[in-house]
Amino acid sequence: MKSIRWLLMGVFVAATVQVMAAEKGPDHSGKDLVRRDFTNQNLANATFEDSVCKGARFDSAILTNANFQGADLSGGTLANSDCTNADFRGALLINTSVYNATLNGANLEKQDLSQNGGVSYTKLRKANLRNLKAIGAVDEADFTEADLRGANLTGMKFVGGPSRFRKAKYDSKTRWPKGFDVEASGAILVEDEPDKTDDAKPTPKAEPKSEPRKEAPSKDLEKEFADLDSNEDGRLTGKEMKGLEDLDSNKDGRVSKEEFLAGKSKK
Repeated sequence: MKSIRWLLMGVFVAATVQVMAAEKGPDHSGKDLVRRDFTNQNLANATFEDSVCKGARFDSAILTNANFQGADLSGGTLANSDCTNADFRGALLINTSVYNATLNGANLEKQDLSQNGGVSYTKLRKANLRNLKAIGAVDEADFTEADLRGANLTGMKFVGGPSRFRKAKYDSKTRWPKGFDVEASGAILVEDEPDKTDDAKPTPKAEPKSEPRKEAPSKDLEKEFADLDSNEDGRLTGKEMKGLEDLDSNKDGRVSKEEFLAGKSKK
């Protein structure tokens, strides 16, 4: 029994160490990493935000949850890499090879994938490709359950084997290549979400019926207000509004001339 307990404890400790190590990866944010070779390295949870990685090699590297926001990956390679849940928003992927890469759950929102030599044998399951600017050649790519809402796919050219789009989400703003059979692909049309940037204003609510117009306040009420407004600041406060608290319609601790005249006119 003791040996089993020690074995279980050892497994628990090993798992704990592994989780702790995965919490935070190396920080390469803002660094000059031109032509650096990261082949086969474990870079899980690493940060490459705003770094310059031109020509850098990430072949067969583990890049799960890596942050590449704003990074320049031009001319680099991500071949055979695991970029699950990595964030590529704002990154430059010009002539970047993503051959046989795993980008499941990766964030490629507003990216341009038209100048990277094509997307071949790449897994993009549940990837965020919303508002994708462009895409080029595609060869056996897996877009299963990917978010393609607002994506421009007009330049997508199918070469080699078939690509998968089962349960991929698209909306009325998604632009497909000419002749592409969306229904047969298995992609799912979802209702458009309101665009927060739209200038369109919500339908105004019906205005309440106006009450019959009342006569203008008498000069006597205006004189009464002026007499009470001892410091002549245009409002009644403190002792000035004693006994008139019910006229404070907006409950800001003061009675304006408008509130005074309106309240007195109703009485």
